[in-house]
Amino acid sequence: MPIVILLVHFSSVHAINPIYDVSGWLYSSNYEWISLNSDNKQFAGFPAQPVYKVRVENDELYGWGWAPYVGWVCFGKTCDPNNICDGNPSCPEASACPVSNPNCSASEAFGDTKPPGWQWKAKLDIATGKITGMAKILSLKDAGLIDFGNRGEYPGTIEKGAQCYDCVKTCKTWTTTTSTDPNTGNEVSENVCTEYDPIKFDSCKNCFTRTNFSDVNIPDQLVQSVVGGSGNICSNCSDCSKVVADDAKSFRIECNLCSNSSSTCSLYGSASDSTDGSLAGWAWNGNNDVASTTGAGWINFSVLGAPGIVYPWLETQFGSVYGQSNIKQRSSVSGVNATYCIFAQDVYNFSSKNCSAVVKNVGISYLSDGASSQVYKNALGKIDVAGLTAVHNHTTIGSITYNYNKYGQQIINGAPNFLQPLDNKVYVVNGDLVINENNVIINGASGEKGNGLIIVKGNLEIKKNVTYGSSALSSLGELASVAWVVKGDVIIDPDVEKVAGAFILLGNGTASCLYENGASCGVSLTDEYPRFQQIGHGIFFSGDSNKPLTIVGLIMAKSFGFYRTYSNIKQGSERIIYDGRLIANPPPGLKGLAEGLPVIRDFEF
Repeated sequence: MPIVILLVHFSSVHAINPIYDVSGWLYSSNYEWISLNSDNKQFAGFPAQPVYKVRVENDELYGWGWAPYVGWVCFGKTCDPNNICDGNPSCPEASACPVSNPNCSASEAFGDTKPPGWQWKAKLDIATGKITGMAKILSLKDAGLIDFGNRGEYPGTIEKGAQCYDCVKTCKTWTTTTSTDPNTGNEVSENVCTEYDPIKFDSCKNCFTRTNFSDVNIPDQLVQSVVGGSGNICSNCSDCSKVVADDAKSFRIECNLCSNSSSTCSLYGSASDSTDGSLAGWAWNGNNDVASTTGAGWINFSVLGAPGIVYPWLETQFGSVYGQSNIKQRSSVSGVNATYCIFAQDVYNFSSKNCSAVVKNVGISYLSDGASSQVYKNALGKIDVAGLTAVHNHTTIGSITYNYNKYGQQIINGAPNFLQPLDNKVYVVNGDLVINENNVIINGASGEKGNGLIIVKGNLEIKKNVTYGSSALSSLGELASVAWVVKGDVIIDPDVEKVAGAFILLGNGTASCLYENGASCGVSLTDEYPRFQQIGHGIFFSGDSNKPLTIVGLIMAKSFGFYRTYSNIKQGSERIIYDGRLIANPPPGLKGLAEGLPVIRDFEF
């Protein structure tokens, strides 16, 4: 069970030029479903196709979609005739040409013309969230162009925003907090919002002007209501508030003021919500026909299996997630983050299962130091760092002295030799520890035990993979099981993809830490994704990388700097898998903590 003590919240993603997948489906009024990712959960009767996906890089959309009834759909720069067919590796595996003619040439697949002055691009405006540009249904050739947003004429009077997205909450209560900059010693003050209005919003990035169709608005069908909004699309709307439906459950946000100009409003269009990556709105395929009979017609983004940008997300397997408050992540993914239950207040975009049989409202706080005794306690148990590291007695054999703590475990000064079993010993590193080589933590054998505790009185920097071995066992006591107790930060190198062990970050006792904008480590609700500095406060840093990171074990930390930008529907950017070793063969000093963890009843890895 991945036990993740989240006491603050996830921090921002800062990697250079991250590439995000797009998932979900679009719906065409004439040709039904268009899949944006081969990893989508397939609808009944729609077989999986070769590997394909639409992606977002910087402000550009590109890649491939698949429509069961019309074949391949290219997006943005992928539609450039120079990139299509003729054996080009950027095409999907089965060929980007129509299914009926897999060996066609570029002109046969694409058609000979394109709109005057148009470039083969699809853009996502970061400031407004609007999507512009084109996609193309290849089998329809010149009739297959899909327009993501008509930037032409629109009605002279813009109605208020009836369905709005990407909104900024209105703050009701502000509090001034102060902290000390550890680098300069100066006090830093900031205004922090401590309470938001549950109904009002200062502004919304984009709005649709209607929630239904009429003979005036786009599309030209009479429909009572439209999921996601309809009509014109406008950006930078203000004076916004929540409107609750009659069922008292569903709601929408509407804005009274939207700029009435061609630069901010369009006849129709689509947009992305930057808070969770979801896409909403309309695209059109049908040339200049009002009601297309040859093209896909109106293509809706707000449908079952709605599309969205897959931002980096946290995944845990085989366990519960414990947090004091404010567990957040940017993406709302289709899968389940935690395979057991989440105990926390204010959980956003984070889902779990198997909670019905578990006691709710578990009181979890971070391990607190019992003054000078250095016995760290919380609801799960305790860790007696002083008792584990202090020499209680010793034995001298020849010229070698063996030191033991009061619990009877041998104390070793320095990091272990991972070529040998850890053998139920306590390894004490007086300062920082850097792991520079790939290491395999092996099982015990011939009477040696496989568990061990490594106490780092500084930062732990892991630059290479650390994994568990898989040799045969004669008893559970031989099972490799390591815990890292760190009185500083854990810093994972961007190239590392696998790390093993139970990580318990106690920190160096600093009262505060700073992230880039100068605010304190205490979370500011106005800054949802802070970026922390590495000053030993007890923060787990996953490393800036587009590679995924898998932790086999568990993490308890004061804060988390989850910076991986790996984007995939099926796997989180950071994945924490609890494999049961902490319970099966607890490292020295952690038996009491392990007894407070949930019991595994089903496990396969």
